[in-house]
Amino acid sequence: QSLEEMLAACQIPEEKLNSMSTDELIDVCMSHPLHALYFAYNNEMVGAKVVFEHFNGFSELKKRKDAPTKMLEFYDEINFNATTPKVHREDFSKITYMGFIELYLASKELTSLYEGENLEKLELVSNKVLEKKLEDPSIYTVRRSLLINSQVKLTQGTLSKEETDALKSFISVGGNVDNPQEYTRISAIVSK
Repeated sequence: QSLEEMLAACQIPEEKLNSMSTDELIDVCMSHPLHALYFAYNNEMVGAKVVFEHFNGFSELKKRKDAPTKMLEFYDEINFNATTPKVHREDFSKITYMGFIELYLASKELTSLYEGENLEKLELVSNKVLEKKLEDPSIYTVRRSLLINSQVKLTQGTLSKEETDALKSFISVGGNVDNPQEYTRISAIVSK
């Protein structure tokens, strides 16, 4: 099957879509069968956006007024014990699942997530998740958390031009940088 055929096969029937609660819709979207597609791209954000843009569940999620609040609750309630295997091959999907969630949050698909109280809560939750990841760096990369935090800082608009340019560059490459020191630099900027 082609990618287009696989994406088409994943669509939710309209009547089912309209009857789903926002919590159910988030569960379905974040568990999309092709969620790990982002790994096939040099820029993971580009790969994730293929799924975001071609799945009617994400289109519906954008229409829901309570989606930002529910998405923040979903992200805040992630059980790291359940998603942090002592790496077995069959558990790899748990790690890709976390990456997909963070790419969605960093994509700004839910624009109101980056406004007012939602922005403040996103910053708090993202920092909490980053701290949890740092407890077990052999399992999780901080790159996607830094993408979210970069988007938050850019939205807040309190940075110098040099810092702003650095974060924009980091986001434009989906957090995939060649120099590991760049993660330290980005981390210092978003920690301000």
